[in-house]
Amino acid sequence: MLRYIEQDNLPEEFQARGLSLSVCLSAELPDGYVQQLVNKSRQPHITAFEGREDVGTESRPGRFRNVEAYRNWAEGKQRILYMMLDEGLDPGGLGVPDIGGVIWFGERSNSQAPGRSLTFAIRNYAANAVRGWQQYRQCGLGSSFMQATHQNLQEQYQDKKIWLDLAEGNEPAYKLYSRNGYEELARVADAEHSPERRIVMANDTALMTSPEPRPLRFPRIVALEQSIQPGY
Repeated sequence: MLRYIEQDNLPEEFQARGLSLSVCLSAELPDGYVQQLVNKSRQPHITAFEGREDVGTESRPGRFRNVEAYRNWAEGKQRILYMMLDEGLDPGGLGVPDIGGVIWFGERSNSQAPGRSLTFAIRNYAANAVRGWQQYRQCGLGSSFMQATHQNLQEQYQDKKIWLDLAEGNEPAYKLYSRNGYEELARVADAEHSPERRIVMANDTALMTSPEPRPLRFPRIVALEQSIQPGY
């Protein structure tokens, strides 16, 4: 079930642009949103760096290649999925708001990030052509999106450490993560796609409790620990 965050509790950048924030388990995402993720994963800035993971090929489909691929990924991994939504747009007549960005978290270990058990990924999509002024990328929303979702996880994953990986050469993403407390741990060869390399980064403090937390009252998803499975 999709849960919305109260408007008064959203980051200021979201309120200024009329955006909303939702959260659900990945397997619960309605088909209209799934189809949007499939469509948006073909955007050039996504395929340039994460095309193999998100789109893939016919023989090795990525997580967002089509609705079936998404369902296989979502039901197998059970990620916590956040979406940045523009309620004023319904791209393609799918009956759901426009997705400006998506974030997911889940349990997974990495030998290059010892002691970190939670993985994280974010995709910010290009502005919808129907509303040219509405920009979801390179305008500060990425940091607000990350900070709000990391804060939400403090209750369920208090003091756990997070890691991520990204394609080497994805400078915009590297700068975004660095600005938000992630530090580089290693650069490792991609065994399947040599000579490509992946950069492993970690944030050991994002989920540490703060004596004065920002008053965002996110709805709690019950029993996340029991429902999340290993894997990316």
